[in-house]
Amino acid sequence: MNITIVSKYYSSAASFFIHNDDWQLPYSTILEKLINSHFRFYSSLYFYMKELGHEVQIIYPNIEQLQLKWNKEYNNNASVGNMQILNAQIKSFQTTIVLVNSDFEYYDPLHAICSKKIPLIGWVSCPLPPPQIFKKLTAIITLNVPYVAYFKSINIPVHLVTAGFDPRLQLLYEKQKKEIEFSFIGGIGKEHNKRMEHLKYLIPKTPVQLWGYGYEGSTFFKKIAKKILYFNSFNKRYRGQAWGIDMFKILGNSKITFNIHGDIVTQPTVNMRLYEATGMGALLLTEYDTKLKEVFEPEVEVVTYKNKEEAIEKYLHYSTYETERKAIAAAGQKKTLETYNYHTISKKIISIFEEYCK
Repeated sequence: MNITIVSKYYSSAASFFIHNDDWQLPYSTILEKLINSHFRFYSSLYFYMKELGHEVQIIYPNIEQLQLKWNKEYNNNASVGNMQILNAQIKSFQTTIVLVNSDFEYYDPLHAICSKKIPLIGWVSCPLPPPQIFKKLTAIITLNVPYVAYFKSINIPVHLVTAGFDPRLQLLYEKQKKEIEFSFIGGIGKEHNKRMEHLKYLIPKTPVQLWGYGYEGSTFFKKIAKKILYFNSFNKRYRGQAWGIDMFKILGNSKITFNIHGDIVTQPTVNMRLYEATGMGALLLTEYDTKLKEVFEPEVEVVTYKNKEEAIEKYLHYSTYETERKAIAAAGQKKTLETYNYHTISKKIISIFEEYCK
């Protein structure tokens, strides 16, 4: 199969891996840098699907400069506008099937490009827009168990696939010295009130260090406002943004890492951090959920808390008892590497693709 993956690449993340001088490089070299940054899991699908014998391309339509570069190098500037360039990329690759991320603004143009001749599969695990948007898709892949029943109820074929971890990233773990006692990586904002409440409670009582987005404003005045708002709390512990490979290095260097979901979740156990943190060998301290045991064994492969007070208690315990911490972290990593690896997941996704390419 010739598989095209379409996904946004956050501009704030891209700036960490692509610098001004890099734009002098060929399109293929810049794209390779972005893929190797391990921003989102599509980099892993790209690698393992190719390893399984398929042709795969990743397109980041929102990076306009990159799209224009492809148009110049491979299309003689024949296309005008990002969607026309996207169309040319899909057609010139002789695409067999398209996998698109939950970037809903691409569904309409991709539906027009594929025109029922090319199956269009959506990867959907975020909060859902109105149902009519999904009518553009041939089928859906999701991590969320409740979504399966929902999509079936609106007559859209749906397939359940777990999240996972790229075993190649374990090489980073082997080089880490576990110098970070307690970490948190993630965003804060209006949809993260519970997260902010927990972090504010943890900061004076633990050495937790913070990485992510939303801690700084996007404009000068917003930056000043947030510094005032978070003074003596987030500011002193905030270490900057961490995307892709940098995020994995921090997790691999952490003894314990904290996980808490946003305010709007449909299934608490479905969270990429579960697999990223355990895969990198950190002890994961995560929210308790009755369904978590279907993924990891609580207090054996990960550690859980039911409220912010218990989160403190669990952190203090496992930061004191090193042998227990290491044993649970090792068990969690073993589970992830054996069960939730993207080599296995890619095989499952390929089998789903084959159903729609007959």
